[in-house]
Amino acid sequence: MTHRAVAVGAVALGAGLVLGSATAPGVLLVAVLLVQGVLLSGWHRSLTVPGAVAGSVVAGAAAVGADVVVLLGEGDRPLDGVPALLALAVVAALVQQLVRRDGRPALASSLASTVTLAVLAAMAAAFLAADAAEGGPPLV
Repeated sequence: MTHRAVAVGAVALGAGLVLGSATAPGVLLVAVLLVQGVLLSGWHRSLTVPGAVAGSVVAGAAAVGADVVVLLGEGDRPLDGVPALLALAVVAALVQQLVRRDGRPALASSLASTVTLAVLAAMAAAFLAADAAEGGPPLV
């Protein structure tokens, strides 16, 4: 994939988020899930670290979990449950590294990339929280 194609894709995803936030909440949810999916699909591949599939599963679970926590959150602080969910994602990433059967080469970089991916993918849930709290109380 060329740099130009990546730049066009990034602009398209950003435009999708803007369009989603300006229209219906369902459109924003689809845009957030799309951004999370693109991030999850390319992160480990671009970093060339071992344990990519299992790491993406852990980070994907954290991203979807953060979306659910924000969407089902009540009150004026929809992001309250996300730090606890990310703590569980760190534990899951550690367990994922323990069950690897390839001799665990590049353990630190694989663990760091999985945890970073989980945090970045879960951060997209903040778009959903901002949409829910628009004109309302602060998010945090």
